[in-house]
Amino acid sequence: MKIHKLVASLAIAVLAPLSAHAHEDVRLKAWLESQPATATQHFEQAQVYAQLANLWKELGDAGRASDFFARSTAAAGRVKDAYVQDTLAAHLSNELASSGDHDGALKSLDKVQDTDVWVKAAWKLIGKLAKANQPQRAAELLKRTEARTRTVEEPLLRAELLSGTGAAYRYVEKARGENLVYESYGMAQMLPDLYERGIMLNEAGAHLVDIGHRDQAIAVFEAVDRLAPQVKDPLQRAQVLAMLGGEMAEKNLRDRAALALDKGRAVAMALPASEDRSAVLSEIARNYGQSHRFDAGVAVAETIADPYHRIEGFIRIAKNMARTGHKEAAFKLLERSEREADSVKSPYLRATVLRKLASERIDAKQPEQAKALLIRAERAFAPA
Repeated sequence: MKIHKLVASLAIAVLAPLSAHAHEDVRLKAWLESQPATATQHFEQAQVYAQLANLWKELGDAGRASDFFARSTAAAGRVKDAYVQDTLAAHLSNELASSGDHDGALKSLDKVQDTDVWVKAAWKLIGKLAKANQPQRAAELLKRTEARTRTVEEPLLRAELLSGTGAAYRYVEKARGENLVYESYGMAQMLPDLYERGIMLNEAGAHLVDIGHRDQAIAVFEAVDRLAPQVKDPLQRAQVLAMLGGEMAEKNLRDRAALALDKGRAVAMALPASEDRSAVLSEIARNYGQSHRFDAGVAVAETIADPYHRIEGFIRIAKNMARTGHKEAAFKLLERSEREADSVKSPYLRATVLRKLASERIDAKQPEQAKALLIRAERAFAPA
């Protein structure tokens, strides 16, 4: 298993909606794979410490939150690559916004130079400004976001950024957003690579639901279902189907989602053992949880030998169990995951699952359990 590859996919999962090319940030992945552990550790610590800061603030410990935000900033400052610095500034912006510090979030966002990274971070901040009853600031940021999106010429990325920006307009000016989503949808239909087309059509379907065009979204999802068997590479086919199931489950099309996930599971289970296979099976398990097919999700997760990917599956399933009133089963799955977390060898990945488990305990109003998990996450980076 290549830990740097996992780090790259994790970073993108934190920062942005799914993109084409196996949902990975190619530039970040290349940097991580070229650097010694002493360099990548600063990146990892900057990511995790910002997340821990946010959770400590949620638990009411402002002092620890401030300390971890400062530690995150210090770790990020030790990273020298400009693009990775952008990635970390965008991540910090999101965590600051989640903690309620919108001024700090905007300042961190405006340190980002890369358009792709900036736009995807802006989407999250726009939503959080709108939900915090700051529609004017959200609208102003949206105008800047659309302007930056229009500077992108590469078709795949332009389609992705237009679609997400259009969906973000639902917070302040829905009609304008509709035009952008449909513009992106038209571009997605023209992409020659079937895998890339499937990924972008999945995003188009999700964003059509966001702007209230549910019937059109269902038609797009059905088109992806017909397209998926034509994707020649089995891993890519499984990824398209896993994403299709996840997008539909998130939009409350759970029966349709389960059918897509059944197809994706069949393809993924036939793949040779690899980190990619574990990752797509984990995505399928998580999305079964989102579809409220808990037994299927647990069964898929059980097949994953790698503890990080297995626990990631369990956490999402437990979250949805709790949301639907199956709290006893959810707690059993969380307890199992907490026991197995120490078997994750990478300190970064171990800290990541412990942080996510802490978040679930906060949601369950179990602050003492959450605090213990946050302390374990911090210790993951301590010298042996």
